[in-house]
Amino acid sequence: MHPYPQDEQQQPPNQNQMGPAPMPFNYGHPVGSPKKKVNWLPWIICGVLLLVIIISGVAYVASRDAAGSNDKNTVGNASDTANNSAVAGSNTTTANACPGQQKQYTNKSVQVQFCYPAAWGSVAVANGQFDPSDSGTRSLITFSGQPAVHLGLASTDWSTDTGKAPSCQNPSVQKFPDTTNFSPKWATQGTGSQISSALRGLEVVPDSYLMQEEVSAALGGVCLEGYMATGSTVYPDVEATFYAVFGGKITTSAAHINSPTTLISVADRTNFTNFVKSIAKY
Repeated sequence: MHPYPQDEQQQPPNQNQMGPAPMPFNYGHPVGSPKKKVNWLPWIICGVLLLVIIISGVAYVASRDAAGSNDKNTVGNASDTANNSAVAGSNTTTANACPGQQKQYTNKSVQVQFCYPAAWGSVAVANGQFDPSDSGTRSLITFSGQPAVHLGLASTDWSTDTGKAPSCQNPSVQKFPDTTNFSPKWATQGTGSQISSALRGLEVVPDSYLMQEEVSAALGGVCLEGYMATGSTVYPDVEATFYAVFGGKITTSAAHINSPTTLISVADRTNFTNFVKSIAKY
């Protein structure tokens, strides 16, 4: 008898009592997590957009600098043409600071700024001295597209020994006019058809702004005169004029009084008035 009866059972040959052999670790699968495919499309799109933004910015800066250079050249040329080296390169003209179809002009040298219709063309500043021996300073501002308009600037110490005096086509004032006797009615020399000259006030702000109209045979036409107190240390008071020569049906002072908007139209009067009112210290 076998000491361990359970051992008497027939065992199959080469039987592994531990069960089948284990599979090798991760058999048939790659080691680690599988690599994900990178999507480069969003990065490419961002790069293209960034490049477009950079190119647009460079183009904008370049065009802005070019435009600014052109404006400075235009103003500089106007000053050179006027033969006024004292203000060359110190003035600018812009289109956005004034209402409607107007431009703004500023000049640091003569401390003046104003708005004017774009149709008046470019601004020129000339030495207004009657003679090199004149004391003080005097300047004359004109417009290439509106030769009827002049702006005269004279320092309080300006004087001349030439015997010449400011006129409608070459104006300037050193002291704001007395407006005590201002009147919108024509004050005439002579009567009827024999009127030789006449003067009337148009608008006034005492010691600040004055617009008046003068007509005479001596002038040979009519002159709108605008005065403005700017308070500038260089030219504290300035005078602007609009001159129209007699012609057509208007050949006398009396004819102009009867039809004042023939030689100087309502539109020209409005533009000139707005121009004078805009003159200020800069």
